[in-house]
Amino acid sequence: MTFHSAGGGGYGKLLQTVDLAGLSLGNLTAFDSNAYLSHEVLFHGVRPSTDGAEINLRSSSDGGSNFDSGGADYTWGQYGRHDTDANAYCRSYGDPGHNCIILIGVGNLSTETFNGTVWVTNPGLALGTDFHFMVTGRSPDAGRFFHTMSGGGQRISAAIVNALQVFPSAGNFTSGMAYLFGIKGA
Repeated sequence: MTFHSAGGGGYGKLLQTVDLAGLSLGNLTAFDSNAYLSHEVLFHGVRPSTDGAEINLRSSSDGGSNFDSGGADYTWGQYGRHDTDANAYCRSYGDPGHNCIILIGVGNLSTETFNGTVWVTNPGLALGTDFHFMVTGRSPDAGRFFHTMSGGGQRISAAIVNALQVFPSAGNFTSGMAYLFGIKGA
């Protein structure tokens, strides 16, 4: 089903749905860079089993057989705020152990979840694919802290991106959905 056929004017087609509950690795492999200029991943109600786990995303250029996981594979930056004070924070990573996107401190209580969108721009070109993200989440402090983050990153190697993998830094997912959409060009 496309948003357009669902009643009006959307721009994307749902390519894959992944129920993350019980998984330690959620693979999104239905990329179709011949048909779509970009891809979008919508995360809804994602909760790790381990309190305070970080939500990570990494890419593959071989359809999901292998995923780039080293610090030299990505560079990215983010800006975020939380509701307890006016302090904002910025981060930029490119060191081992950090992948393309991280939301720090997602809690595992039923009221603590991770939601957001990741846009994958021009994954079908053998360039450094760009990622842009806008996410929200609740911290491990009984829902007391609300985080919002936005940022972007790049897969450094010049290769086609045709799969993504989402995973928590510890444990597995207790709930959540990931939806992969194909976005047509103009």
